Amino acid sequence: MTSKLVLSPHFDDAVFSTWDILVRERKNITNVTFCGGVPPEECVMTHWDGMCGFNSAREAAQKRAVEDANACEIAGVNWKHLDFLDLPYSKEKSIADIEEVLEKLVPDFDVVIAPIGIGQHQDHIVIRDAIISVYKKSRSFELVFYADCPYASVNGWDSDDSSKELDYQWSYALSQVEKQGVRLLEPTRIEFSETQVLEKLVAAKTYESQLKGLLEYYPALLETDGCFSVEVTWKCESVE
Repeated sequence: MTSKLVLSPHFDDAVFSTWDILVRERKNITNVTFCGGVPPEECVMTHWDGMCGFNSAREAAQKRAVEDANACEIAGVNWKHLDFLDLPYSKEKSIADIEEVLEKLVPDFDVVIAPIGIGQHQDHIVIRDAIISVYKKSRSFELVFYADCPYASVNGWDSDDSSKELDYQWSYALSQVEKQGVRLLEPTRIEFSETQVLEKLVAAKTYESQLKGLLEYYPALLETDGCFSVEVTWKCESVE
């Protein structure tokens, strides 16, 4: 049986962006969240975590870890939280540090599924670039990228890049990958039925705290024909 590893920069990324893969593969999938660490007491809480209803950075991280574990249980997948801190609570992560972790993780898996970087969040970008580096060196696994939700659905799933700011343009994220010597194959687009979206929403709504903030920016996030109704992935191959 093929074993698959999903790389989630943050707690909600796998469920939001790769639900179809999670529920098809179940126990053949391990979802690893990189920014699963708990900030020290002295960390000043970010505005975002305040919007989400927390009183401290530690409370936010601890609550979100529980939410993610619950969502993974609903999906029926294995999960693991690493100790990196979310970017607001840490310095920018180095590709070398992420590579070191990945080189220990990936030998146990046949397929690795990573964010493609739509939205240009630095935690997503560093994980993407690190797994590309590991892939090109080892070529011992199949590498698949996923469209980062909710960023990928800005202005709607079928909107043209010309209507978006640069960070949210698909072509920009895809070009960043291909400049690193990786050729993306034709995308696979999954369009969920209303029933399937409702099933996904059960898991997505376990991220109750994160949704409090996201709904301020994506008010249609939980609609059945919105962000969670589509997922897109790309297989790839090294050309170097």
